[in-house]
Amino acid sequence: MRTPHILLSTLLLGGSLNLAHAAPILFTSTSYTTFALADAGKASDGPSFNAGNVSTLPFSSSALALGDDGDTASAVAFADTLFLTATSQANASFSTAAATATATFSGTFDALPGWLNLSLVFDSLVDSLHGGLAGNQLAVTLEVGGITLLDTVLTGGAVLTPSFLLASGGSGLFDITLIGTADAATAGDYAFSLASVNASLDTMAVPEPGSVALLLAGMFGLGLVRRGATAQRARSTAGAVERDTGWLPKLPDNCGMRGRSACPASRA
Repeated sequence: MRTPHILLSTLLLGGSLNLAHAAPILFTSTSYTTFALADAGKASDGPSFNAGNVSTLPFSSSALALGDDGDTASAVAFADTLFLTATSQANASFSTAAATATATFSGTFDALPGWLNLSLVFDSLVDSLHGGLAGNQLAVTLEVGGITLLDTVLTGGAVLTPSFLLASGGSGLFDITLIGTADAATAGDYAFSLASVNASLDTMAVPEPGSVALLLAGMFGLGLVRRGATAQRARSTAGAVERDTGWLPKLPDNCGMRGRSACPASRA
């Protein structure tokens, strides 16, 4: 009974893994953009803009402005597949300073019926002194077959793990845009922002009725095998007792009428 038991367990485990397998989304087309702009007093750098497709990855833009009176501003944006970063810094020593960094990823894909799972981690850090203002903003859009599944704007760090059950497939779109800003409007102000977003998108087919039935049949069969193995062990134990002692506990025929407590054991 041990070999069928192991074989059936293996088949059952294999079926479970097949039913739960998730595959990453393969994008049919992608686009990336980065933007950076910095102003410090009368000095200005940018806008620095970069755009294109996957053949020229990764994308980045940067800007640095140094004012005559010690005002400084800088911005750096970076874009790769499902990964963005943006950094902005502004320091007003005498006049004003401001910086903006923007990164975007957009991809299209073919969605099949089943589960569509999104995992997104948005990390955000801001710092400021006096009247300085710093902020990070992330816009997320997910569409399939012309239907918007997710359209949200985040202004602080967050983790998103939504899942969507698609009754039918269609053309999909996933777009994320990250914006970091720093603004020092008066002398003595300081602002700094740093943000990143890392996302993944995968799909998992809904099990067909035949696959579910096969899995249930395997579970039922495994239960039968375990039950038979238990009964076999009980018979083996009883046989060992009989061989060692030469007798087995036995109850009188009318024991069931008076209750077990009134039934003494007797030799066979």
